[in-house]
Amino acid sequence: SSLDPTKVSALFKELYTLLSRKDWPMMPERSFVDKYGAKGAAQIALNLIDAVRSAESSTVLVEPLRGTFNATAGTFTVGSTATTDTLMGNARRPLLTEMAVSVPLSKVTENEGGSAKSYYLCQAYAEIYLPESAGDAIDLVADNYTLHVVNFAGTGAANESAITAAEIRGGKPSRMEPGEYRTVIRTVKVPASATSSPPVAITLRMALSIGSQRIDIAPLASTTPIAYTAAPGAPEANLRSYAVDDPHVKHHLSDWKEGSQTFDGPPANRALGASASGTPIQDHDLSGNVVADSVVFPARGTGVNGMADLLGKLHSGMVGQAANGGVPWRTLRFQPSGAAADELPDWLLLELFASPLGTAGVTAGIYPLEPDQTNGFEARGGLLNVNSLLTPFTHDDEALARDLPLRSLLTGTASFSTESALNTAVENIRERTAATEGKLYGKDRYVFPGELAEIAGVADSGEASEAGLTQIVEQATTRSNTFIVYSIGESLRQGANGRITPTGRKQMLYLVEKAKGDMRVVYQEELGL
Repeated sequence: SSLDPTKVSALFKELYTLLSRKDWPMMPERSFVDKYGAKGAAQIALNLIDAVRSAESSTVLVEPLRGTFNATAGTFTVGSTATTDTLMGNARRPLLTEMAVSVPLSKVTENEGGSAKSYYLCQAYAEIYLPESAGDAIDLVADNYTLHVVNFAGTGAANESAITAAEIRGGKPSRMEPGEYRTVIRTVKVPASATSSPPVAITLRMALSIGSQRIDIAPLASTTPIAYTAAPGAPEANLRSYAVDDPHVKHHLSDWKEGSQTFDGPPANRALGASASGTPIQDHDLSGNVVADSVVFPARGTGVNGMADLLGKLHSGMVGQAANGGVPWRTLRFQPSGAAADELPDWLLLELFASPLGTAGVTAGIYPLEPDQTNGFEARGGLLNVNSLLTPFTHDDEALARDLPLRSLLTGTASFSTESALNTAVENIRERTAATEGKLYGKDRYVFPGELAEIAGVADSGEASEAGLTQIVEQATTRSNTFIVYSIGESLRQGANGRITPTGRKQMLYLVEKAKGDMRVVYQEELGL
């Protein structure tokens, strides 16, 4: 309620327009919308907004953005909708991860208003997971969380009320620490008049809210709920449930997989540890097995410490109501591009977004942006150029190897903590040695700092190795906005015989700053002869 829907929509439009750009030099006529699809790119834009909101907020719970996406116009309208065009962001919050229904064989009769009415007292099971990256505990009862069981059993019977301690399975406490699961068992009365026998075909859709904030919905669109087939009289141990592999990917019907119930814990058949697949590929370790290393929420109340780190944890497998559901365990990839030759590498997004400078929490080595309001110039210090080779000379001569800037860039980061790893990475960056699945985009130099992801020994050791890249890429540059110009001026005298004789010489050094198409001299020095 504190957000301005007009401003949110305008920001989304700006982000989606950037993701639609097709002017990349290494791959013209390709965009991130082409790579992830319209809804996938829209979801990335929403996730970026929600990630920044989560980083800036000091609370565990941040209500995710929800509204309608128009792929034709590239717009997003904030609001409570439940159509196939609905998208929901990924702000920090507890998540629904598993659902099931227990149906009794017999009905009960209750006296209501002086008349007898019969019901089947069904029980809806809703598993709630608090991600490890939530940062602090929540209390389902004390914080007044509400569970919504929507249009249950296709009869219109619904139940929307606050979670009580008595409803928590196994008598577990209502307080949840990060990484814990709780299962709420909600009794829903299905009128016996609506069915002559125990209900079997059940329309299953749930939501979790706090106050007026709808923080999780599964599935997202009311037009595609889960068609649950109950087994009347089945004991809890034998219940069939629907669960999601990745807690963040649950908005489409096909994201929910049927299997034996595993309440109060992760599903038994989750994909972690299996071979990564898909294009773009899922997050994986050095052995190619699916991992969840970077599927995390930003830390609370820290602001945006670095855009590379924030983007590297941004979920890219959520697609709202796209036809085939989402892709679990996949975040933006700041690693070698892999086999997808016609796809833009994700690290190009680092050229579109930058974290604000001059604020608390920014890496100490990066100096703030200093705008000159009079001349319109902007200078940013503290960056190190990764184009360290002297062109067009050969690179065999060690005397021409300018390794100190590269060593300075990598020194002090966890991924290059050993002298061997540091030396190998420096040499590979200097010589532009690509990783096994890496690609080199510039002919003889780096065009973008993100290209370091393609170099052997930098970010080619699985998902965890992205940390090394995110620590250095925002302090790297491939070009400078300051450069030195040398000038030599001579005064000449031409004699009657036509001979030209120099009579004086002046040599000057100028340090020139270039920005926004203009230049200015920021330093000059007269040199000796």
